[in-house]
Amino acid sequence: NLNYKRWAPIGRGFRSFKGSLDGAGYKIYNFSITGKQDTDIHYKQGLFSAIEGDYIKNLTLSNVHIADAANASTAYDVGALAGYIFNNTRVENCHVQNVIIQVGVYSAGGLAGGIVSDANKTELVKDGGLFGCTAQNITIEPHAVMQAVGNYGGLVGHISAIKTGDGYTLEHCDATGIISTEIAKSSIDGGDWGGIGGLVGAMIGGSYDGNTGTATKNNDYLVRDCHAAVTVTAPKLGGIGGLFGESSFLTMENCSASGDVTGRWEVGGLSGTGTASALRGCHATGNVTASNWHVGGLVGYGVKATLDRCFATGDVTTTHRNTFDSRAGGLL
Repeated sequence: NLNYKRWAPIGRGFRSFKGSLDGAGYKIYNFSITGKQDTDIHYKQGLFSAIEGDYIKNLTLSNVHIADAANASTAYDVGALAGYIFNNTRVENCHVQNVIIQVGVYSAGGLAGGIVSDANKTELVKDGGLFGCTAQNITIEPHAVMQAVGNYGGLVGHISAIKTGDGYTLEHCDATGIISTEIAKSSIDGGDWGGIGGLVGAMIGGSYDGNTGTATKNNDYLVRDCHAAVTVTAPKLGGIGGLFGESSFLTMENCSASGDVTGRWEVGGLSGTGTASALRGCHATGNVTASNWHVGGLVGYGVKATLDRCFATGDVTTTHRNTFDSRAGGLL
């Protein structure tokens, strides 16, 4: 019990915790990160600032509050466990409960702000990812002082592998809670792209050239048996989904989302976008509401995507002034 004393993350600033941890089923609870503490604390906030080890497993974090009352825009990557998790670190049987996050200019998630690979490392990512992890009763609501947000997810803000051949896995992971923002500009450069999802904000494993129609897959991502019951509300942003804001170039099997989703454009009950992804046995049951185009009960925008044994049951509504241009569908 940390008694809500102001916490300084382990491995502060741009340094990483390079060990491993077996929590042995114990719980760490009642901890907070609030206010400016020093010039080293504005990036990568959580129990750990950043982790680059073999594993973190069998640990529960409960009653966590991460905020910066002085200047919310200074906190970049935040999560209850870690701001960042690097390379082949395997996170297994870790759980976060009752988490409130009110900061995160670039990325924020109930468990971690981001999971990323290092382009300077020659070793490929093969074993990294989340296995049997959950995020329960997560609230992510950016502070009003913030002018921009990045990728938000109930479990992780964003997952990306930089080198060709890297691949991350999400298996048997769940999230419940609320993600809500009224901010109109999501990116640092002022765009209105969100990447906000009930489980993960954005998980991207390739690139798509809209001019040539060429999809280039860089990495192998697998998402299996993952679910979210998260209400996602971002009416002024695009790339919003019940499970993923963006889920491009991955294989998704037996996944579902049940929360209602509200966004501006590219909004889906399961995923806002699913470019060049394969969805198998997936479904969404929440209602989907958008004010612009590319709106679907399952996927908002899924160019070159494959849907196999998928369905959606929620109402799909767009208030776009031109119904032809709205590109709305019950499934896609």
